[in-house]
Amino acid sequence: MAHPRPYAFLHNLLAALIVGLWIVASPAVAQKINGQDAPEFTAALELWLKDDEATALPQLAALAQDGNQAARVLVGMIDKNAALQGPWVALLTKKERIDLLRTKGGLSGTSWLRQVDDVPSVQAWLDVVDSTADIETVLSLVDLGEPRLARAGLIWLDARQVVGFADFADDARFPKEVRYLIWREWQKTGDLDKVADSLNLLHPGDPQLDLLRVTRSVPDTENWLMQTDLGAPLMALCQAQCQGGVAACLRAGLVTLGGYRRVVSLGTPLVSLIAEERFSQSPRGQLGVLRQSLSYMFLSESRLKPIRAIDMCFAELLEDEGQNF
Repeated sequence: MAHPRPYAFLHNLLAALIVGLWIVASPAVAQKINGQDAPEFTAALELWLKDDEATALPQLAALAQDGNQAARVLVGMIDKNAALQGPWVALLTKKERIDLLRTKGGLSGTSWLRQVDDVPSVQAWLDVVDSTADIETVLSLVDLGEPRLARAGLIWLDARQVVGFADFADDARFPKEVRYLIWREWQKTGDLDKVADSLNLLHPGDPQLDLLRVTRSVPDTENWLMQTDLGAPLMALCQAQCQGGVAACLRAGLVTLGGYRRVVSLGTPLVSLIAEERFSQSPRGQLGVLRQSLSYMFLSESRLKPIRAIDMCFAELLEDEGQNF
């Protein structure tokens, strides 16, 4: 299926700006968390962002044990996301990882996130993890200044076959980056004019088109990747390490991460603790892109070959990081 009215986004720029008035909500301010300004926490956080797990994580775990809420949140988020765990953690035994990243309780310990008080964004995310969240709960994360978690949460709901996204089509909080969830429901109900009008406002390289089985060209895809604010850690990695071919590096990242859904889920564990820009520019944020890719695909010669065909630089970065595990 070809892109409807190719390059129509250029002719519909005014319409897009008007739509943007209700699609984009006023930026919410993320909540401060008790303990995040403590010198011991800020020092350990800085070490973690520098990818010094061996020093940072025992310090953060000790702070969590002592009741520092910010440390409990960060350690709990690290425990729930393998992409936030580097080689040092990966080489620990199962018991060592549980002792380091969790508190006591149950057969395999208890997440520190369950020991956090008065942080609504953490509770909303736990509802997602526990499969008890609905769409309204996930959208509340936008109100709480956590847009990445909102995008990831909506994708999670979709994976659980939750329906009803179209009911929130006029909700300003619904992230424009995952409106394909709405458009797919419109397709099923026969609201094809609504779908066509929406797609005509997209950049022709937007990967949401793929999810609705609309063809994109490689140049359009790379052009979109160079413009989007999504996947900031991937952009930072490519700009720092593959300066001779940033667009191709970005496209290789899109493929090896496992597609668009994973790209829109990249970013800081929690804006409340680490600003997106700070996380993306850190070694931890950039290496997390490679670690997320490695968690999606088993690194083998047959898997590396097509990545090398897209971008040799990204393939070499991925191979080098794979050796650390």
